[in-house]
Amino acid sequence: MNIWVQKSRLSLKRGRTGWHCNAYLDGTDGDVNKPYASGGRNSTKSPESMSNIRRIQPGDYVVLYQVDDDSIHAITQADSCGMEADKGSRQFNLFYLRPAATALRLQRPLTLTELRSTGCEPKCFAPGTNGRVFTLAMDEFVGIIKAIAQFIPEQNEKLSAWMRERAAKK
Repeated sequence: MNIWVQKSRLSLKRGRTGWHCNAYLDGTDGDVNKPYASGGRNSTKSPESMSNIRRIQPGDYVVLYQVDDDSIHAITQADSCGMEADKGSRQFNLFYLRPAATALRLQRPLTLTELRSTGCEPKCFAPGTNGRVFTLAMDEFVGIIKAIAQFIPEQNEKLSAWMRERAAKK
């Protein structure tokens, strides 16, 4: 199983609008009980991100990070392999997330400042990283889980149950 970070940005250059992960989590972009198409045509330009999307498998963890507020909002799982929105294009820019109703939505976003204060500094959040989908090492993922437990203690019971349930399905 792989672990990924999906970076999203609502405010794009030249006044364009991107995507906020709350559209998935709140169901404003679809039914929270159905798989959600993440990406698609023109969503990904980074060759590294397209390479990463190509490697996504169902059940992989996906950490949802919002660039606009430098915060992690949720952890979910992939519901499909990475694919091409336009078959044969070799542009791997699409995969499905499991229904939002199954995601672990944080009661409040975990900021990068909070995460870094624990000593966890995932490479994908380093200055100069560009793209939409990044790999996350297991120790970095564990660091995120520990930071959630530390900074959002009211969520610990739900966090533990969510992680146990997924571990039991392996």
